[in-house]
Amino acid sequence: MNYILDFIQQGGVIAYVLVAMNFVGYSIIVWKIISLILFNRSIRKRLPSKILHRVVSHNTDHHIIMESIRTEIALAFSPLQKGMTTIENIASISPLLGLLGTVFGIQDNVENDVLLQLGRILKEKDHIRSQSADSANEDA
Repeated sequence: MNYILDFIQQGGVIAYVLVAMNFVGYSIIVWKIISLILFNRSIRKRLPSKILHRVVSHNTDHHIIMESIRTEIALAFSPLQKGMTTIENIASISPLLGLLGTVFGIQDNVENDVLLQLGRILKEKDHIRSQSADSANEDA
């Protein structure tokens, strides 16, 4: 468990955003599974009678009857569409945030490497100065 927390802490702010988005996405998925089970139980009883009522009330053209059946089915299934755009947005944004986190990580590593190299150069410069000062003192 500590490994996961360490991994998230190393990821910085973007890792926390990704974890939050993951939590929201999984919550919506659980909510959709529960609502689908409840919907399945309730719609089996209601939908055939509603469709039959629409067909009987429209004793007209075949196309009108088909359109009324499609309308009734669309109305019955419309509650299942709630939350799907959020899942779609999370699915499209998450890889981009992961890439942004990678870019930030590479930038941090390059900055650290540059600072290390700069420190080494400054040490070598000081070492060369001290050697030249020592040799000048020995010559005098």
